[in-house]
Amino acid sequence: MEKKKILLTGASGTIGQQILKSDLRKEYYFQCLFRTDFTDIGGDKNIIIKNWSKASLENILEETDTIIHLASSTKALASGQSHAESFELTKMLVEVANKASVKNFVFFSSDLASQPNGNYGKYKLKSEEVITKNFKHNWLIVRCSPVWVRDQPSSNSTVYKLIDSVKKQRLIILPNGGRFTVTPIWIDDLVDNLRYALDKEEISSMVMELKGDPIEIRELLEKVSDRYSVETRIVSIPLWLLKFCTKSIMLLGCNLTIFETLLDIGEKTDFPRPTNEIKRTKINDILKRV
Repeated sequence: MEKKKILLTGASGTIGQQILKSDLRKEYYFQCLFRTDFTDIGGDKNIIIKNWSKASLENILEETDTIIHLASSTKALASGQSHAESFELTKMLVEVANKASVKNFVFFSSDLASQPNGNYGKYKLKSEEVITKNFKHNWLIVRCSPVWVRDQPSSNSTVYKLIDSVKKQRLIILPNGGRFTVTPIWIDDLVDNLRYALDKEEISSMVMELKGDPIEIRELLEKVSDRYSVETRIVSIPLWLLKFCTKSIMLLGCNLTIFETLLDIGEKTDFPRPTNEIKRTKINDILKRV
């Protein structure tokens, strides 16, 4: 039986690499789309298109069953890429997918899109709306909480970077001293949920919120500190100052993703429970793997 073809964007990122390492590779044919040069990470076919156009996308979407759109899923900006540009690329991909009669569109968004404060969450929400209002077939919006991936130094995961900083006894700067809630999800749980959706005859058009157990980020880091018998050195920074620093960095043309992500999380006060949840990551599962 011929494998169904999946077009995967953002394959070089944290989530994309883990999908390609999973047993989904045995079930589907993965075409991986890149905008920059890459090292071979295991796709069945790897394609570089540095400047996306409708014509270039049409050529590769022929007989594609599903698009998994991961670009900028775990980091706010790719190098030299604005939020607006990322949004326009998503819009273009939807238009071409409709023309090519792609059956399913899976978009990895962020839990920050549910109540957006910063630009990252706002543009994620705009991208969601482009898909839900314009894609003609089945779509799935996956709103991810911060993703935990063990032993992946190249990971863009904010949770990974913070936990790694504790283990290396680095100074950690957090808005309001880390007195805010996160709901981190283990990467295996994320892949399991994706497999569950893909295995269905038709993907249900819905928003799936993937969340783990809620915990204050400060408490999570202190638990990691206790496990490794190291001192947690957390410096508190007011949200207004973090906003100023983030905007200044952006105006200088620099990208410090972790600041922007923490700013969005720090301003978020209400985390509604998922309406479509399949599997939740337990905090103890995270701590076992750090």
